[in-house]
Amino acid sequence: MVIRCGLEGLQGDEHADLSVHGGQAKAIYCYPVEHYDYWKNAIEASEIHLSRLDQHGAHGENLTIEGIVEDQAFVGDVWKISDVELEVTAPREPCFKFNAIMGNRLAGKRMFSQGLCGWYFSVSNPGSLRAGASIEIFPGPRKRSIAGVFESLAKKTCNMQKNIFLVTPLNFKQCIDCYSTTKKIHSCSCHQS
Repeated sequence: MVIRCGLEGLQGDEHADLSVHGGQAKAIYCYPVEHYDYWKNAIEASEIHLSRLDQHGAHGENLTIEGIVEDQAFVGDVWKISDVELEVTAPREPCFKFNAIMGNRLAGKRMFSQGLCGWYFSVSNPGSLRAGASIEIFPGPRKRSIAGVFESLAKKTCNMQKNIFLVTPLNFKQCIDCYSTTKKIHSCSCHQS
């Protein structure tokens, strides 16, 4: 399969809300196939929602890749796939639409706790993408990995939602896991008073 990639994204791709998705800085959303097994086992959802996880694009991505995850992708890196050049711009931030796609109201919180966000690309050089093509990476400044940027966003978001829970960086992952599992605010020692 070959698909055309322009400056605004892939041919035929549509975005529901252009204020937060799409545009040149978020032209393509990339998600690692390595995360699919986590989601199949981590969420309770209907068979219809879980069966979506058997096909690429299940997380809303329009580019599913293998062999590279968030701590290996850096803002500013340029990826060359065939004649297309893509620049890593930012991690995806989960929203209510992600919960709806996954069929689980806590899916976004799990994305934050596990750091399984994927990332956006801008398109530097349009062209055609082919399934199975190899990726050549040209390192950028390598100052901020997608994992590091996403962790900072997650901490900010968590602290902004004081009515749900407030955590420190040391207990962040434990706190969200506890909240996601028990659905109670003060259910473990990691929550602050």
